[in-house]
Amino acid sequence: MTTNNCQSCSSGCLTCSSAILCTQCNTTTYLYMDYCLSSCPSGFVPINGSCTACGANCFTCSSPTSCTLCNAGMTNNGDGTCSPTTNNCSTGYYYNSATSNCSQCYPTCLTCSGPSVSNCLTCFSGYTFSNGICTADCNTGYFYNSTSGNCELCSGAYNNCATCNSTACTQCSTNYSLVNGSCTMACPSGTYLASGQCLSCSAYCLTCTSSTHCTQCINSSIILYNSSCHTSCPTQTYNNGTTCLPCTQTCLTCTNSATNCSSCVTPYSLYGSSCVASCPNGTYSSNYICTNCSTNCLLCTSATSCTSCANGFYELNGTCRSSCPTGYYTDSASNRCLACVSPCTQCVSRTNCSAC
Repeated sequence: MTTNNCQSCSSGCLTCSSAILCTQCNTTTYLYMDYCLSSCPSGFVPINGSCTACGANCFTCSSPTSCTLCNAGMTNNGDGTCSPTTNNCSTGYYYNSATSNCSQCYPTCLTCSGPSVSNCLTCFSGYTFSNGICTADCNTGYFYNSTSGNCELCSGAYNNCATCNSTACTQCSTNYSLVNGSCTMACPSGTYLASGQCLSCSAYCLTCTSSTHCTQCINSSIILYNSSCHTSCPTQTYNNGTTCLPCTQTCLTCTNSATNCSSCVTPYSLYGSSCVASCPNGTYSSNYICTNCSTNCLLCTSATSCTSCANGFYELNGTCRSSCPTGYYTDSASNRCLACVSPCTQCVSRTNCSAC
């Protein structure tokens, strides 16, 4: 007799068609052959809640097309696929996939991945491995010639050379200096001798005793200052025609003389060609430059904000006037226009009203 009761799915199963046939698992398990597992078996990878098969001959994978570990007897080709392992080649040989045979390595390689001189994996005794190349350990004064496969004299390849490599001399014979891989009797302009080598002077320097001590610049337009060459004088110095001399202490920049300032050190302001701690009467500081107040203004904080007017003028709302408007009277003591006291509309002083 059939019942219409709801039955529980198996553990970890979200939806099912019977107690043992799951169709969808919860978020912590994966569907595999109608069952919910906490992890996928070998050869499968979890994708969208289900265990999906890896590629052929794959033991573990990160996706169906990207194998991370091949089955026994298989080799990962490096592109996520597996193929049968066939390169059981002897020392000094590599598996040649083009011919399916073992081919000989370059003569200096003990083991290799290909036929080139730079395909070495390990070297024979007496050779040093570097960047896929096996180089013979030659005696001092010799270098390894990869073309001939022999150690050859440095002095035969480079004039007056004591030690070298395959591309350049690295140390010269006595009384010679190294310049760009060659040996020369003396260092050329723009270089100096140090530890048997000619090293570059600093920028724009013609002669020097070290990289930080220049004695002559390349031409007269370049300025020698503090043993360095400059295209222009540094801050707080000026060009006197031959070198850089210091400006006065409050000058940030100056020209032609120490006291002819063109900008100032904060918090000083430029007034004419001098740097002052505060701008004189009739001027105010704008971006550290003393700028004239408006006409007839004696003291101001900006071009539109006068605080004290010259004699014969009166301040009202930041401006200087020759007379006060209706409703104000002139206060000679402060040179200001002051408002009459209500209900007075015209007055000659605070206590002397002439119209109401």
